[in-house]
Amino acid sequence: MVRRKVQILCFQEARWKEDKAKKIGAGYKLFIVDAQSEKRNWVGIILTGKFKSCVLEMKRQDDKIMRMKLEWDGEMLNVISVYALRQVVEKRKKDDFWRQLDQEMINIPNDDLLMIRGDLNGHVGRNSLGHGGWALGDRNQDGERVMDFAVAFDMAVL
Repeated sequence: MVRRKVQILCFQEARWKEDKAKKIGAGYKLFIVDAQSEKRNWVGIILTGKFKSCVLEMKRQDDKIMRMKLEWDGEMLNVISVYALRQVVEKRKKDDFWRQLDQEMINIPNDDLLMIRGDLNGHVGRNSLGHGGWALGDRNQDGERVMDFAVAFDMAVL
């Protein structure tokens, strides 16, 4: 994060068993919210100096969706850290994840800034509309869900 000057980092598959924010060095602060399953935090957010004092709210939708609301330069910024379930997981659990993410999106005011970062475990494919031919691989079923989600909320996939 220091070398690449990353100021907001969303991470997945963490092994922390805590429920708090803590300083982790070099001016960075780690934010996690109470783990609901398997006694570990699946998602979290790390912020650097200028952002760590801007946090207004943290909310965990479930173990794989966490939203942080910040006030930054007079704007409201929502950062959502996600970790979608893999293809091998039963359809009902995947549907629950996407339904919860949809609900989180609906609750964010239209004039707030928004970033979703993390692992949606889908391949959108190189021939996908709106990707300028730069995406890699072929689109899979989970990639279809990612694209449907992006279109529904007028978002770009980067």
